[in-house]
Amino acid sequence: MTCTTSQILTFLWRANGSPEPSVANPFTNVSDDAYYAKAAVWAHESGPVSGTVFDGSYTVYPSFPEAGSTVTVTPKPDDGYTVDTVTVTDSKGNTVAVTKGENGKYTYVQPSCAVTFKPVSGAFDCPRDESCPMAASDDLSLGAWYHDGVHYCIDEDIMKGVDDGVFAPDISTSRAMIAVMLWRLDGSPDMDGQNLGYPYADVNPDSWYTDAVYWARLNGVVTGYDAEHFGTDDAVTREQLAAMLFRYAKYKGIDMLKYESTDLSSFADAAYISDYALSAVKWACGAGIIKGAGDEASLSPKAKPQEPKSRSCL
Repeated sequence: MTCTTSQILTFLWRANGSPEPSVANPFTNVSDDAYYAKAAVWAHESGPVSGTVFDGSYTVYPSFPEAGSTVTVTPKPDDGYTVDTVTVTDSKGNTVAVTKGENGKYTYVQPSCAVTFKPVSGAFDCPRDESCPMAASDDLSLGAWYHDGVHYCIDEDIMKGVDDGVFAPDISTSRAMIAVMLWRLDGSPDMDGQNLGYPYADVNPDSWYTDAVYWARLNGVVTGYDAEHFGTDDAVTREQLAAMLFRYAKYKGIDMLKYESTDLSSFADAAYISDYALSAVKWACGAGIIKGAGDEASLSPKAKPQEPKSRSCL
């Protein structure tokens, strides 16, 4: 059993409160009756924090803010476009005060309910032709539902293909890939001059993932199987993914105590969760990020996630 992109999208959609999409399903290859249809439309429409897609992209920090925390929105307009202002409206229709800062950043204080932010501009406008950064990969479809996410990740150097003209959207997600994604999310910290500790025997010192793997170890985000083995090429399991996201959230200072006592007794295979991952799986289930697999009666903690169409959706 595997964890697919549609399942990962559904996890993120549930973590955001399972909001109803405000636009019609634009995807010809996603049935309205599919269990992940609303999640796919939500992801296309808004991303992890509900917003309006515009001519460019945007980042939001933190992605899942608590009430009273300061949220920073950074629009990144495409060439030829500008952002004049950002408006924020809570789920009750009230306008939230926004402060324009330096370097194109906007901040607001998170209310006790969900918000929608809107960089004032048009819709994301990629001609989906040879000018699109995805066009260099023969195995990516410019008309696919994952276009915006992959376009952004390639353009921002968050993800790269595995070879010239090959992005490999259907390959399994390895432990090294997860480390690199989280390292890049943290701004790709420079590891030069850092005491990396005892080297892993299975980590090439000059590999594309080397800095990310040792950054992950030094910050307690992703640890190896033991002092000598990281398992770079091993596909992550559901419980490993939960543990990695849990540790990254703690590393970023998010309060994790709320869901660490979640009751997992309703899942038939809860006893098979490894001790190291138990708190993480409880947190992920309690926060609605992960739910039961298949018939919802099991967690399948040892299942290995894959990302068909495409890896960037993680």
